[in-house]
Amino acid sequence: MKSLLVLIALFLLLPAAPAAPRLAAQQKSVKAAKSAELIVYYFHTSRRCKTCLSIERVARNVFKEKYGKDKTVVFRALNIEEEKNEALAEKYEVAGSSLLVCKGGKTEDLTAEAFQYGLNDPGKLQELLITTIDRLRKG
Repeated sequence: MKSLLVLIALFLLLPAAPAAPRLAAQQKSVKAAKSAELIVYYFHTSRRCKTCLSIERVARNVFKEKYGKDKTVVFRALNIEEEKNEALAEKYEVAGSSLLVCKGGKTEDLTAEAFQYGLNDPGKLQELLITTIDRLRKG
């Protein structure tokens, strides 16, 4: 009987164990975003085309290469189909792939340009993103 209770307890705890590192990483990301001066959001759905993947890749690379050590700038890629991201998607009124740069009450929507340049001219998207981030940080 005692071994059965131990097995049941292990069975109930096992699914939660792998979630602990993800939960800690998610909480760290939320804390970083709250303390950030500027947040670059890339909202997406579960199914993504080549352009959508390229937009995220360009935005993530800009963040890592130019702002990665700057704790006042945060990059977050969020799947709007996940329940935990629904409120934020509603706040910014996004229903699909969107690239937003946010500081305080200001939001710059770069979605149209991201789709225009993301796959065919990623360098231009990179320049636009850096210019927008730097302008919002100063202003």
